[in-house]
Amino acid sequence: MKKKLVQISLFSAAVLVLAGCPPAVGDGGGDPGLDADGTGDPGVEMDTDLAESSPILRASDAQPFDDFGFSVGIGDGYAIVGAPNEDTGGATSGAAYLFERDGSSWSEAAILKASNPGADDEFGWSVAIDGTVAVVGAPGEDGELDAGPIAAGAAYVFERTASGWDEVAILRASDAAPGDQFGFSVAVSGDVLVVGAPLEDGGGADLTQAGAAYVFRRGGSGWDEEAILRAADLQEFAEFGYSVGISGDYAIAGAPYRDASDFDEGAAYLFEYDGSGWNQEPRLEASDAQQSDQFGYSVSISGANAIVGAHFEDGGTGDPLSAAGAAYAFSRGPSGWSEADILRASDAAPMNYFGRAVSVYGDFAVVGAHGPASFAGAAYFFSRDGFTWTAESILDASDAAADDVFGWSVAIGPDAAVFGAPENEEGAAYVFE
Repeated sequence: MKKKLVQISLFSAAVLVLAGCPPAVGDGGGDPGLDADGTGDPGVEMDTDLAESSPILRASDAQPFDDFGFSVGIGDGYAIVGAPNEDTGGATSGAAYLFERDGSSWSEAAILKASNPGADDEFGWSVAIDGTVAVVGAPGEDGELDAGPIAAGAAYVFERTASGWDEVAILRASDAAPGDQFGFSVAVSGDVLVVGAPLEDGGGADLTQAGAAYVFRRGGSGWDEEAILRAADLQEFAEFGYSVGISGDYAIAGAPYRDASDFDEGAAYLFEYDGSGWNQEPRLEASDAQQSDQFGYSVSISGANAIVGAHFEDGGTGDPLSAAGAAYAFSRGPSGWSEADILRASDAAPMNYFGRAVSVYGDFAVVGAHGPASFAGAAYFFSRDGFTWTAESILDASDAAADDVFGWSVAIGPDAAVFGAPENEEGAAYVFE
């Protein structure tokens, strides 16, 4: 029997792995654009020798078990960090924290909370930021005045104004139903955002936990639902929308529990906007797909490049390293999307869970692996040349300790990357530039 996705606090790294907690992935700071052949970004320049910035990001009102760092996002000059178990508005009502860069230093600029906080909303379970827009998912939210469907979920949109960061919209699915967990994953690019609801039951198909993703576009009247994305090959318990990403006219959604030739191989789905609607591209799968890899557990897209994580992949041919993990790079060419490379840790080891979180921006990508060094965690930085991705460095926290799970969440933007370590003291996030 398939396991049901559940929401839990971070009690121990072992519990996290067994319970199948969600990806916490940021898509960086918007859409960097494409060069002439559509395969890269001419404007992104990043030093391949990343170094940790100071100070370490922490919540100004930090408390034990808030899980600050559970989700992260980064844009041009701003970083956002989710703390879904913060409890000012009720037990696990949640919060998100915005940090602003001033020169080489980062400081807390705002604490974001829902205008309608409620217990178990888990606001901050997912976060994303692009320019002056930040999005925060609350998959446990129960509707207006807590009178709607239980855990149908919501996503909150904040925009930067002269007075600070203001909540401008609460988004809910037009077909909201109990337990959908809309807001489990979020991503934003310009005037378009996408929200995942992995426990949605397939619309009229009535397929338990088939999943869906919802596209919203900002217009003159605010943020309006534009489309509901579902897999063309809907499958019960696939959990489409477990992870989402967006870049320009392309959106991606992961379905890590989709069964192909075997159990939980996983898949990812690309959609292109043609000016009037969103059309599904051919399904993405790993070239070496195997049982329980959970390909699609994390996804990210930037221009003509997409990265898909498979944190339970077992180290390549022959499965030499149980749950070492992998990430798969896809590129868009004249004939469509194809697998360009398979990324693995240079120090791969069993139960590293490389690929739990992924993020790509232009020609650079980061991959989180929360398992190394007794779950102290690590992250891996890659750069792209043509269709080949090269490992540049292994990143870890300056104060690394067992069970911190550094790399639980990752995001890369125009000139910096951020990594969450929700079990470091009251939680922490680290910026590398």
